[in-house]
Order: sequence, then C-alpha cells, then structure tokens
Amino acid sequence: MARKISVWLYNQPIGTLSEDPAGFAFYYRLNYNGRALSLSMPVRPEPYLSEDLHPFFKGLAPEGW
Repeated sequence: MARKISVWLYNQPIGTLSEDPAGFAFYYRLNYNGRALSLSMPVRPEPYLSEDLHPFFKGLAPEGW
C-alpha cells in the first residue's frame, strides 16, 4: 500500500512525499521554481528516491512515517 503526503513550504504546496514497498520518493511540483527544502535537496524535476526516509524529513514527518 502506498502512502502520500503533500509537502508545504511557506504556506505553499511544493511537492509530494510518498512511500511504497520499494521505499520513499520526494518530488517537487512540476512548475515549482521557488526555494529548495534544503541544500541537500535542490529543486529539480527528477524525484529523490531512497530506501529509507530522507534525513531532512525524519524530524518533520508526521508520526508513523
């Protein structure tokens, strides 16, 4: 079962964090060209893929992620 959550920055939706059996993915919205979430995650069209939750999100994600 996949889970998805909208990611917001400065009261603006900027991307989506999702989890499926293969791992986690964060991707910025297609037309987003604002500030990056962190220096380690600059804005780009390709998703950030990881088997484990990206360190940036570990302290910010809702409980259970």
